[in-house]
Amino acid sequence: MISTTIPIIIICMTMFISFFFAGYFGVAIAAVGMLSILGISLATDAYGPIVDNAESIARMAHLGQNTRKRTEKLDELGNSTAAMGKGFAIGSAALTSLALFVSYIGLTKLTSIDLTKTPVMVGLFIGAMMPFIFSALTMNSVGKAAYKII
Repeated sequence: MISTTIPIIIICMTMFISFFFAGYFGVAIAAVGMLSILGISLATDAYGPIVDNAESIARMAHLGQNTRKRTEKLDELGNSTAAMGKGFAIGSAALTSLALFVSYIGLTKLTSIDLTKTPVMVGLFIGAMMPFIFSALTMNSVGKAAYKII
């Protein structure tokens, strides 16, 4: 868990510096800047599963030892790039969510949000539940598709 320290500090510094120089507009621009290289990040993140499949195919096909060593090294590299891609996704999501939250507050002219109000807490719990629901639905559909393929 100590590996989360440096990325969180960098994200917090990015938020603070961009807010210091340009307010919430700066935070939004920082989020757009992180999202501008999204294509490269997604391609890097997709490298891991592709190499993992290649390594599995090499193992199942009983290819030579030299091929298996190479695919294992590529698989290790794929796991590293997948971890970096996840950190990038978390950072850009944090900046984007802050920018969206601030723009929502600006549009609705809210001055405060009272966490002791029951509707606010219900909304927070439902909002916090949504990523888990969509992740579960996605994994469930992938499992069904994989079962049909096999």
